[in-house]
Amino acid sequence: INSITNDEHPPCLTFDIFVNKSKAILLLDCGAQGGNFMSKTFAIENGIQYAKNSTVDVRVGDGRIIKAYTAYNVIVRKKGYSEKLTFQIIPNLAYDDILGMMWLTRWQPDVNWRARDLKFIKDGKKFHWEAHDSRKEGLTKLAIYLWTNSINTPKPI
Repeated sequence: INSITNDEHPPCLTFDIFVNKSKAILLLDCGAQGGNFMSKTFAIENGIQYAKNSTVDVRVGDGRIIKAYTAYNVIVRKKGYSEKLTFQIIPNLAYDDILGMMWLTRWQPDVNWRARDLKFIKDGKKFHWEAHDSRKEGLTKLAIYLWTNSINTPKPI
């Protein structure tokens, strides 16, 4: 818990972005191996269209496999950057959206953990994103989610 609540260095790199026309908080997550992810609540509240008649299996952080829907051609925008991406729609996601390893390996961003920013080049254009300051919100939603689930769900040893 100390590393999650440390006020000097917030625990995650999150960014204020637009998804289609809606504001969102995006988590950059190298642990998200299967692609990009979106909160089902965010998708519903913001009219993100996804295929409701087919699902894919997604293994989440605690090892469970859950069913996810797929949203295609979702427009992600930030400071001149714009790209159509595919997202897996999953319930109970702590952030609105997650960019995972597919995005990270495609654009190979330079991440400066001390400055809490990233730089990358897309189509010959340079982009510089500064992280969202989660300290303004106290504990991040992810920390609360993990803490709540670790208390309510016994883990085998």
